Amino acid sequence: KELKNAGRFVKEPSDLASLDATRDFLPQFLPASEDGDLLMYQHYQRVSIDKSMPHKDAYKLLAQQVEHVSEGEFAREVSRVWAEFMASFFGYEPYWILPELRDNDGDAKSPSIVRYAVGQEVMTPYGKGVIEAILEPSIKAGLRYKISLPFVKKGGAAYIRPESIIYALPGSGMVRKNERMQPVQEPAKTMPSPKMLNTKKYHALFANDAVYRFLRLYSMLVKILAVSKTAIEDAMEEEKLMDGPDTVAGYGGLYGKMVPPSPSASSRNYIRNKHSFCAYLAMVPKFLTSDMSYLDFETYCRTTSKEVVAPLTVLPKLVEKCADSLLRVVKDNVVLELFDYAQLKEGNLAKLREQARSVIDNPCYRIQYDGKHCYFAYAAMDQNLFELPHETDDESGQNSMEVDGATASGGGPTSPAANSVSASPGGGSVSKSPDRGGTEPPVAKRVKLE
Repeated sequence: KELKNAGRFVKEPSDLASLDATRDFLPQFLPASEDGDLLMYQHYQRVSIDKSMPHKDAYKLLAQQVEHVSEGEFAREVSRVWAEFMASFFGYEPYWILPELRDNDGDAKSPSIVRYAVGQEVMTPYGKGVIEAILEPSIKAGLRYKISLPFVKKGGAAYIRPESIIYALPGSGMVRKNERMQPVQEPAKTMPSPKMLNTKKYHALFANDAVYRFLRLYSMLVKILAVSKTAIEDAMEEEKLMDGPDTVAGYGGLYGKMVPPSPSASSRNYIRNKHSFCAYLAMVPKFLTSDMSYLDFETYCRTTSKEVVAPLTVLPKLVEKCADSLLRVVKDNVVLELFDYAQLKEGNLAKLREQARSVIDNPCYRIQYDGKHCYFAYAAMDQNLFELPHETDDESGQNSMEVDGATASGGGPTSPAANSVSASPGGGSVSKSPDRGGTEPPVAKRVKLE
């Protein structure tokens, strides 16, 4: 509902956008962009997210929560979604999820591991490589891929198990069907595009509500983690600067009173480490599993950093909601196939949406990423992606115009109730009804242009 009514938030920003506690974490609602590369001709959201942010910490928190609520049932599927979609989409180094891939994907027959094709370029723990051959499972060994790697001498190759392939690189012309990578089939409907997206600058994806909700919550989670990490580390640095030299107990001061000894360096470091960012991350799962009360958790957050108390205390709830959204994405089992089409990198958005329609019924959520920002827009299936919005756009950001007395579509004829539509010199319009035989004030209605 938030994205569908993006136009309303452009005109009337939420009250939360003006609050110090939430201003940095809310998305920007923007009108249609004039950026010729972005190609956003609907109202849209923009959130800041880049690969320097703590994606690894976000993944660990979500993986722990998913394992807790699902009792480990979907651990394998979650790790594959993270490797094949998230790592490739956001462009961060996936080396830190390799242990999870090996632990969760030990079964090469698992449906969560697609069967790659000969000739595909893939990312492995050793870098990029090309699949030269597929070695079928035998009594001595399971399924393996023969892959040529850049650093292997000419004529040599590496033999890699399926779980060690992280994701397929773009441009292979392959998409998954029935758990196998197959050459893509052109859509039956030709989809010409007046403008092509710069695929070197943007990832583009059309998805369903579940994928949008997850990425939207994930963007907020990573942003809160980044701001909180900076605030906590700054607070620790200030404490170090405020620490004076060590003193011993003795009499002194203005009135000769007993002066207590200052804490030793080791004890000060212990106190600081207890309230470090890593320590905070360890407290979040304890709170989510009810090993810590809310009062104790809030007290811990206040003693950790007084600058970001609100984000620190609300983050566990966000982890909970984001993990639920991730589970829904995993259960829908469509995001990897949708991303395969995105990885074709053809730049034809109309064609990409039609290809996504072969996977899901209504790929109305458009998602783009350029390395610094994630863009979200809602485009109904009957909406032209390249039609500039009219000045009288409605609150949902869909293209619309005002017509007198009846609805009209695509510049075609109006309903029988309206005999004609004309513009007055003042910019208004009148309609003449044959039933009433005169001119009456217009009744404005909003309709959508085809």
